[in-house]
Amino acid sequence: MLHDVDEHGWHFASHRTSRKGRDLTARPYAALAFYWPEVGRQVRVAGRVAPAGP
Repeated sequence: MLHDVDEHGWHFASHRTSRKGRDLTARPYAALAFYWPEVGRQVRVAGRVAPAGP
């Protein structure tokens, strides 16, 4: 779930003990793709994942 986008990056939510959370702890890189209708293009974002505070 996307929570925010700012100058620090894209902020998503996932519980650390979930399967996704454990996978990201083991390999802290992720990518996402989405369609941006205003520009008629698919966009891909990729990079390192860092845990957020509470």
